[in-house]
Amino acid sequence: RATTALALSAPRPNPARDMVSLRLDVDRARDFTVEAFDLAGRRVRLIHEGRLAAGAHELSWDLTGRTGKRTPPGVYMVRARDGQQEHVRRVLVVE
Repeated sequence: RATTALALSAPRPNPARDMVSLRLDVDRARDFTVEAFDLAGRRVRLIHEGRLAAGAHELSWDLTGRTGKRTPPGVYMVRARDGQQEHVRRVLVVE
């Protein structure tokens, strides 16, 4: 069985009201970008950009956009990528 260099677990809680936690597992240290997008493909928030050590990392998104305002209820996609791989998970934001 091949090992996965990058894994993004299902967001918790989902649906989310105030905050969502994201677990990112990486096999070796390298640079990662984790972003949230709306369904039109517009980037809503940069959650993480930079180097992460090998292992498990808990990231969180407070459901705010780039301006600091709360995102409206709806479906958002969270994408984690390292230049070679990417994983996308759906997040439902509710009132």
